[in-house]
Amino acid sequence: MLLVNLTPVQNFIVRKATSILADKLQTKVSIDHIQIGFLNHVLLQGVYIEGKEHDTLAYIGEARVRITDWFIFKKGAAVLEYVGLKNTYAHLYRKHNSADWNYQFIVDAFDTGPSTKKKKKSSNNFEINLNKVELENVRFHMDDAWVGNDMDFDVGSATIKANDINFKKKIIDLNKIDLKRLSIVYKDYDGGRPPRPRKARVIDNTPFNTDKWQVKLSTLKLDDCYFGLDAGNKIATVGEFDPEHIHVKGININLEKLTITGDTIKAKLNNLSAQERCGIVIKKCKADVTVSPNASICNNLLLETNNSKLQRYYAMLYTRFPDFEDYIHKVVMVADLNDATIDSKDVAFFAPQLKEYPSLLHVSGKAKGTVDNIAAQNLNVNDGHSTLKGNLSMKGLPDIDKTFIDYTNGQLMTNAQGIFKYAPSLKNNESIAFEKFSMIYFKGNFTGYISNFATNGVLATNMGTLRSNVKLTLPGMKTDKATYAGTMTAEDINLGALFNNADLGTISVSAKVKGYSFDPALAHIQVNSTVGHFAYKGYTYHNITLEGTIEKNKFDGNMLVDDPNLALAFYGGIDFSEKQIKLNAKANLLKSNLTALNLAKDSITVTADFDLNCTGSDIDNFSGFAKLYNINMARNGHRLDLDSVYVNSAMDGTQKTLTVESNALEAKIRGDYKLSKLGNSLQYYVSNYLPD
Repeated sequence: MLLVNLTPVQNFIVRKATSILADKLQTKVSIDHIQIGFLNHVLLQGVYIEGKEHDTLAYIGEARVRITDWFIFKKGAAVLEYVGLKNTYAHLYRKHNSADWNYQFIVDAFDTGPSTKKKKKSSNNFEINLNKVELENVRFHMDDAWVGNDMDFDVGSATIKANDINFKKKIIDLNKIDLKRLSIVYKDYDGGRPPRPRKARVIDNTPFNTDKWQVKLSTLKLDDCYFGLDAGNKIATVGEFDPEHIHVKGININLEKLTITGDTIKAKLNNLSAQERCGIVIKKCKADVTVSPNASICNNLLLETNNSKLQRYYAMLYTRFPDFEDYIHKVVMVADLNDATIDSKDVAFFAPQLKEYPSLLHVSGKAKGTVDNIAAQNLNVNDGHSTLKGNLSMKGLPDIDKTFIDYTNGQLMTNAQGIFKYAPSLKNNESIAFEKFSMIYFKGNFTGYISNFATNGVLATNMGTLRSNVKLTLPGMKTDKATYAGTMTAEDINLGALFNNADLGTISVSAKVKGYSFDPALAHIQVNSTVGHFAYKGYTYHNITLEGTIEKNKFDGNMLVDDPNLALAFYGGIDFSEKQIKLNAKANLLKSNLTALNLAKDSITVTADFDLNCTGSDIDNFSGFAKLYNINMARNGHRLDLDSVYVNSAMDGTQKTLTVESNALEAKIRGDYKLSKLGNSLQYYVSNYLPD
């Protein structure tokens, strides 16, 4: 025993052993140095085993083992105080055209054939308790080109300290694991093995810890580590997360109080940082973590990515881990967030469709569901232009155009820029000046799609207030193809600003409406309304009831006006669709003050009955006929009563006839005149009555 502890004797034994081993394996085997310290310490240096291809099968720069209690086993228990490996490399592989591993010759050399003796069950209770492991520059590569699967593990340095390892009781209690520059790389590709019938993929629901080991780890530290996975031949898309091409670098982890009970892992994560190939960066992550085969839970969460920040609670529920390959449809997210910041650019790494809707959201509330079917309670979302509150469920994301939205007890505060962010087609709309909305506040409910919905509530804006219970459809978000129906009450809607018409002012109206299109040239609207007030050319009309149809710049129906300066009953139609206005209607003008209505400069009041069927934009291009009965007109205090005025103009514009009948005068003027000249002739007859 004393001789064995002498270095020369040890090296002599090693040379003999390696020579025998090399002869048996028919390959090169060498050990540079060995040192054994009184049977409780072993040091190996320069161990080399060459493969049959004259490449390195295994090399150990240095291996060191320290053992205590070598002679006095405590019921078969030996304690490994220390195991260390330095500059170690092992490369196991199979070639593309061979089913044999490169280490097969070692297996064959020691194969003694099948045993004919019945094995006895061992009664040895031998156990190993390992206290410390140190690794430095250790690489283990297992490349299988036959099947098409490579697994490479490289360790820059590692330190493992144990409190208790008991294989019999299935206990692993570790004090510390400290890993630096650890690299784990998996590759799946088409191997050389002949194709086999493809089996249907079956998700394994077996717990990973079937033997129910109890595992504890006080602290775990990873510094500048790497994980890579590549599967198949498909090239990964730049800027998008691809579960078949995962490359995570700069992995830094500080974790404590890790336990494994059954198939559930729990730990306190003090920090995690990493960067994935697609561009998503975890700058900082802290949480109380629970991971199982069907749930990953982060409580007391603080997560900071490129531009996002999540706080409080976040969990992902799934059937098994492969569900992450279809994250949008299969992974259920559960969140209880407090003032979280979510940038759509970060989410777009996993749901690329969201690139079309760049937003930075500040979120509080509770939510549960998959990306394509999610519901939130007590939600508060702000994107810089819009604030959304209430209970919201959305089914169909990330395609917002196909997403069904159910929004209850809602409040929405936004402006024109907030609208254009999600409906850019409304920007610079020629019919409606959406850009003038500087404030929009909605309180109520919304059900449907953004282009086909029902809503009820109050919409208050800087352009007026609208109370509505309507259904609206906007095919392709095109206002000219809109359909709508319902009841609306509008208060002080600024029509002039909304339609870019200086003659129009504000309007307040209560209406039942059913229609098509918001484009006046295409619109078809059935309306039954009461107008509280309507401003035109600087005058505000009151008490107007309107019932009829507005279609393609045409109105056909009844209108009653009971205003202090205008009392009018109108029955018929007005056509604004062309440059010359067409009238086909009867009207009773019971009262009018044209001066107060800003329609005349002089003080003129008129009452009359009308029968109109004519076309024209002014008196000189008048065609058709206009009959006025029971005319009572006063100008600057002078009054004129006429029984009737009849104006007839041939449709070709060549023959005009003006007939005036009155107890006071009679004027018949015929001939090829412009109506303005006829008016001058008429003035001659009535000048005694209206000298001003």
